[in-house]
Amino acid sequence: MGYQKFSERPQGDHLTLGALGGLGGQHLQNSKGQATGGEAQILTLTPPKAPKPPKVLASFPASFPYADTLDRLERRCPDYVAANRWQQCLIDAQRFLAAWGDKAAALGWTGADLFGLHEPPAKPHSSYSRLSRYDALGLLWLLRGRRVVAISDTTAAIESASGAVFTYRKASR
Repeated sequence: MGYQKFSERPQGDHLTLGALGGLGGQHLQNSKGQATGGEAQILTLTPPKAPKPPKVLASFPASFPYADTLDRLERRCPDYVAANRWQQCLIDAQRFLAAWGDKAAALGWTGADLFGLHEPPAKPHSSYSRLSRYDALGLLWLLRGRRVVAISDTTAAIESASGAVFTYRKASR
């Protein structure tokens, strides 16, 4: 059994490098970002783009009390927060604000009470996550798909999938 040479054109049962790369179903691009046929070039795999989170602010009037805070959050994922948690927070924000936004504003809940995150240190450790500091988290980061069933001026009752209810208390700021 000897070595087979890969050529630029298929000959018989031989496959080119481009054709072999296509077997995995990955989208191949050359170094200039152009899609490749079967030509022999240096190829790079392009990872799929993460889906964009829903635009929450678009479903509320411009005078909405949390418009500025929500606008900043929608623009980009905060540093030291995983993209999937950011997207989940935006989904939870839409549901919460539609159901409880006006009541929360009337009860004195601020943007920080709902969307707050810990301020990262100047040189955070590689394992640092802003979501690990529960003492500085706003309510919406804790929902993770759960729903708020009651709200007061200092607390929110969150129902879990099992039906258990736990209480979030606003940080005294």
